[in-house]
Amino acid sequence: MYLKVYNLSDIFFILDRGFFSKANVLQMDNSKSKVYFIQPLPFTLKKVKALLRKNKFILKNSSNSFKYNDEILHYRLATLNFDDKNFDAHIFYDEKFEIDQKHCFLKILFELEDKLKLSSRKIATLKEYFKFRESNIPQKYYTYFKWNKKTLCIEKNMKTIKTNISKMGCFILLTNNKELDKIKILEYYRQRDRVEKVFDIVKNEFDTDRLRAHSQYNADGRLFIKFISLIIYMEISKVMKKKKLFMRYSVKELLAELKKLKITNIEGDKLLLSELSKNQRKIFEAFEIKENDLAVPK
Repeated sequence: MYLKVYNLSDIFFILDRGFFSKANVLQMDNSKSKVYFIQPLPFTLKKVKALLRKNKFILKNSSNSFKYNDEILHYRLATLNFDDKNFDAHIFYDEKFEIDQKHCFLKILFELEDKLKLSSRKIATLKEYFKFRESNIPQKYYTYFKWNKKTLCIEKNMKTIKTNISKMGCFILLTNNKELDKIKILEYYRQRDRVEKVFDIVKNEFDTDRLRAHSQYNADGRLFIKFISLIIYMEISKVMKKKKLFMRYSVKELLAELKKLKITNIEGDKLLLSELSKNQRKIFEAFEIKENDLAVPK
């Protein structure tokens, strides 16, 4: 609707998985409004499950692997059909990420099992099990446990666990842009992730969840300051990433280290910078800051 109102064209949407629906996909590909998109697919969809089952084994073949920056990924291009319209489905598989996901997932299940002593706990009825589950098991892990009416014990649901593990390390990006290859579609999709992180920084790091302003003038002023702060924050992050400072500091920790510095004004015409610590000196070197630039005559 907004595209029509503002007469916008050459639109390229990079969406989140939560925006997926068949209706949205077909509407964006409508010949009248023709919008290009990249849409990650949810694994709850039957067509997506079937597509993954068909390609997962082939994906693991080293002949389908490629290097992207410092990552080794596996890739297959497939076709997905909605109402007689074909779309490119770019299937990616990250073997290392699959191992990490699986390890983390199983670790949590085993911890829950041990903590709640599920193997020795007897529960008489299904209703009692539901009540126990609601109070003791996180909702996102409900489906990975079940009540056995023969043994009266709670046990892991191996069927749902196996289903969840089977999709780990994989993601499928649907698009109607035929010109995108595997590298381009990855770059576009990961840029979306960077934008989301920027919004997260503004909201959480800068405490912008609520502006608490009583006038539009004050709200605009605060947003402008947040915007300038974000530019500085991202530039600091860029240097820290390049110089590998994130191995030692977060942005907040780095600024806290520099906050200890003091500049003393002597007799109104001379500025003296307090002595730099070893850590502060290394930060200065990384950002190519010279001591004399901060302590010069007025």
